[in-house]
Amino acid sequence: DGKQRRLTLGSYPAHSLVEARKKATQHRRSVEGGGDPKLLIEKKTIITIEQCSDEWLSKYVSTLAPKTQALYKSNANKYMKLERFPYDVQKARFEEWINYFDLIALESSRVNSGHLLKAIKSMLRWCKRRGFISDSLALGIELKAVGESSEVGQRTLELDEVAKVWIEVTRSKATPAIKDCVKLLILFGARNTEIREARLTEFDLNSMIWTLPKTRSK
Repeated sequence: DGKQRRLTLGSYPAHSLVEARKKATQHRRSVEGGGDPKLLIEKKTIITIEQCSDEWLSKYVSTLAPKTQALYKSNANKYMKLERFPYDVQKARFEEWINYFDLIALESSRVNSGHLLKAIKSMLRWCKRRGFISDSLALGIELKAVGESSEVGQRTLELDEVAKVWIEVTRSKATPAIKDCVKLLILFGARNTEIREARLTEFDLNSMIWTLPKTRSK
């Protein structure tokens, strides 16, 4: 209608200059033919949870520890698919997000739904910082709305109970390595992987001190 309209092609570096030039040429042809490329883009272009997941996994999660990668990839393959959430993550309504997480909670548990919310919010924040998305209502969802945190035990064993556990571990048919691992967990109260992946060089048997390197400590 003779009025100037601005059209954003994408955010750098999520979209390269080469891609921008190609898009500009295509849209210029559309204008010359009497069309409005902005209307076409608004109708066709959506950013799905699966696209965000692919971008996040390939460019960020791939830099993390192997076990962390495996966990995020497992969640993405199971829950972050288009058939699970067939909406634009930037335009999806609050109730659409809530229904998505409610279904996850129904299939598994509210604790799992809460874990997934944390992972998706982490993914969407990364995508927003990179300019891949502009915003998402999911970033404003509180944990209590869709899930709950894992319960933390409040009871500690009495000394005689610890002794009974120690005796039963010794009597068990487990391998010596597993028995020692369980006993070290009892003695140090460390994380499972910190014990299982410990190296002999971490133990000073003269001073009886175990030094856990910061690269393996959470």
